[in-house]
Amino acid sequence: MKRLNDNQQYRETIILYKDQIKKQKKQSTSLIINQVLKACIELDDIKCGKDIHKNLSSYMLKNQFIENNLIRLYMKCGDYEKSKQIFLNSNNKTTPMFNNILNGLVDNNQCNEALNLFKDNNIPTNEYTFSILFKICSQINDKYSLKFGRKAFNQMPKNYHNSIVVITSALHMFTKCGDIYKAEQLFNEIKKKNLIVYGAMMNGYLENNMEQRAVDLFFQIEKPNEIILNIFFNACAQLKTKNALNLAKNVFDQLVVKSNDLLYSVLNMFIKCDDLENAQILFDRMKRDIIAYGSMMKLYNIKNQPLKTLELYEKLQEENFKPDKIILNLFFNACAQLKTKSALHLAKNVFDELIIKSNDLLYSVLNMFIKCDDLENAQLLFHRIDRDIIAYGSMMKFYNIKNQPLKTLELYQKLKEENLKPTEITFVLLIDACSEIGDLSLSESLIFQIPESFFIKSIYSKCID
Repeated sequence: MKRLNDNQQYRETIILYKDQIKKQKKQSTSLIINQVLKACIELDDIKCGKDIHKNLSSYMLKNQFIENNLIRLYMKCGDYEKSKQIFLNSNNKTTPMFNNILNGLVDNNQCNEALNLFKDNNIPTNEYTFSILFKICSQINDKYSLKFGRKAFNQMPKNYHNSIVVITSALHMFTKCGDIYKAEQLFNEIKKKNLIVYGAMMNGYLENNMEQRAVDLFFQIEKPNEIILNIFFNACAQLKTKNALNLAKNVFDQLVVKSNDLLYSVLNMFIKCDDLENAQILFDRMKRDIIAYGSMMKLYNIKNQPLKTLELYEKLQEENFKPDKIILNLFFNACAQLKTKSALHLAKNVFDELIIKSNDLLYSVLNMFIKCDDLENAQLLFHRIDRDIIAYGSMMKFYNIKNQPLKTLELYQKLKEENLKPTEITFVLLIDACSEIGDLSLSESLIFQIPESFFIKSIYSKCID
């Protein structure tokens, strides 16, 4: 069974175990149980693992290696409470068992619980324990946890500084708390740096808005892997400079193997650097998904090319992609930019076919009706959405444009009834409506409702008028 597991033939291990149970009809040895539990963990065969657990004798349940594998098994299926129960009830708590429970809690997004467990136990630790602890503190990422992690780093055995795993984890923690000086100090102490160390340092620079340092560090790496290349292209995307764009192009052109994941990073970089030409070329040659379509549609909207956005909307449907909320928002925004009857008609058809209409989506459609000068549909939609002060402002502005100031005043009264707090923009629109009506007494009464803090230049000048 061990040989099968070593050769990653986990299913055969389980089959062999079941055959052995049928033939011998007696309890297996602890060695066999451990091997079959390892196979269950690797295959995510939680049901088989739980069945084995149920049939274990009380003697077997006290075996520290079996306890350790049961902790891993239940962590794998997300039942961290069961894992914790096994750990806390154990009379043979070991360092590997402690490490597994901490790591499992991290994998199940229970970092605060992991930190509390670390503090409440006096189980002997090793270098791996500290690497997990620094990971925990990085993921919690608050003042208290980072302070605790820093203290633990200063108190850990000095020989752990020779472990690249520990130092890399600590380096990541220090970049999280913004201590780049300490992170760089640790980075420079590592004599034989691997790609994981370089990646951690480059990511730390990105997280602390030091993109140029990440780019400079990249060129110190002899053979960057795909992860490092992704970080590099992301750094260039954040810099958004011509120099960064040119550097990225040169690196990209020299690559022999270009996976689709890498192409996505480069596409994002072209988009962020406002390089429409290269973004189009790359988009057409890559294996596209809905995210790539969304990125490209957004760029076309930014570049005031809404027709291109609509073309992509049609193309993604031809490729059997189902438009999500982001795609639909970009589509309606493109129609709003066009402001044509054909775009309005197309948007109405798409909107009418939608089954689920979130409030965010309804806002995009409302904006599209307003931009396309469709007062009737804008009114109908406005009354059915969950309105906020921005929606009120958009509709009030539209009524002012359409020379319907009384409607603007009605909306002002309505938003007060709904306990919404007017903004400076609301009052500017309100005063515009009053000036259109020419009712001085009404204007004066409304002006007295404006807080003194809102009397900025634009409002003040309108009040004088």
